[in-house]
Amino acid sequence: MMNLIKVKFQFIYEVLMHVLIPLLIGGLIYLLFRNESLIMFKWFDNLGLLEQIKELRATLNPMKSILPNWIYYSLADGLWTYAFVSAYLIYYKVDYWLLLPFLLSIGVEILQYFQLFQGTFDVLDLLCCIVGYTLPFLFLKNFHQLNFK
Repeated sequence: MMNLIKVKFQFIYEVLMHVLIPLLIGGLIYLLFRNESLIMFKWFDNLGLLEQIKELRATLNPMKSILPNWIYYSLADGLWTYAFVSAYLIYYKVDYWLLLPFLLSIGVEILQYFQLFQGTFDVLDLLCCIVGYTLPFLFLKNFHQLNFK
């Protein structure tokens, strides 16, 4: 019984630390520092939340000038890649599905370099995605349990 509680606690801890918190931080970066032309701001307007978000953005705007550009332009991509890979390692411990976050983050950035995908290639985006893809394999204890089929 005690072992089951320990396993559940470990699972909750890994989901919180390696999936939910990186998603939250990445989302906050977009919410607080990215351009308001993004479609999510239209969603917030439709929900009646845009004015509160604008107030929060105005309050935190001075922070943007002291943060390096890569934090609000590239870090979120790396955090989302990290969360995606972590979720797979925590929940499924699976095989070839781990190519999906690779293709969706690193692959898209490479396609942007060759102008085969809409967007602007950025080497810092690519680096953040590579780091975000790699770190879960180092941080999560169950990596050795992967069963590549």
